[in-house]
Amino acid sequence: MASATLLKNLEGYNGDMREAGLSPDNSLLAICSSNGGCINIYDVNNGDLQASTLEHENMIWDLSFSGSNQYVLSACDDGIARLFSTATGALERRFSDEKEGWSDQRMFVARFTP
Repeated sequence: MASATLLKNLEGYNGDMREAGLSPDNSLLAICSSNGGCINIYDVNNGDLQASTLEHENMIWDLSFSGSNQYVLSACDDGIARLFSTATGALERRFSDEKEGWSDQRMFVARFTP
């Protein structure tokens, strides 16, 4: 079996990884923890933490990058999808369906359409 070489330790991340995703151009890596809390966005070229989100209180089930790499979308245990800037980590928008009691349901998948 061939040996592997560690290229970079990603700083600023604690806990178990729940989901990870690469941006469409492979320049950004987003990682979310299994215990909720944050999404960290790293620059793939140098491994530096580019942005971190802190708007989640529950488990994050899924994440997805926009085609332009400008945004990352998350699906959370609280039934809310959140749209964040990949440059700053700022929350841009929250999406939920509060009709007929859906707001208390889990959201498992977050995707952009082309």
